[in-house]
Order: sequence, then structure tokens, then C-alpha cells
Amino acid sequence: MSPSFTPSLLNRSGVHADPNWKPPESDFGKDYSKPPYSMICHLFVTGGVINYCGDCSHEYSGKQGVPMREYTD
Repeated sequence: MSPSFTPSLLNRSGVHADPNWKPPESDFGKDYSKPPYSMICHLFVTGGVINYCGDCSHEYSGKQGVPMREYTD
């Protein structure tokens, strides 16, 4: 059976989740509003196929029809 779910999944991290978030002290001065410090991943899954929304902050932003892979232990 291929997984599906609704509504969409929206995951935010870093400053996108908490405007007061700060990176580790060793990384001060870097742009922490962008990956890897802060990310947005917004997607939905239909029939085992991932559809990434256009507001993602990663390279899959807007990609439609990405098949899920089966993982084994």
C-alpha cells in the first residue's frame, strides 16, 4: 500500500520556527535565515508520491511527483 495523507505537512526550523533562535556561538556572523540553520519544508503525499510546495527553502522546492523510497532496517 502506498501512503497518502492530508492536509499538507509543514515543517519549519531555526528562525522560521522561532524568530529569537540563534545559531551556535561558533557560527555567529553567518546567515542563519537560510539552510542549514533554518529551513521550511512543506509537502503532501499522495499514493506514495511526494509533492513539494513552492515555499520550501531547499532544492526540492516546487518539485512534483518525487516517488518515496522503501527503507529497510
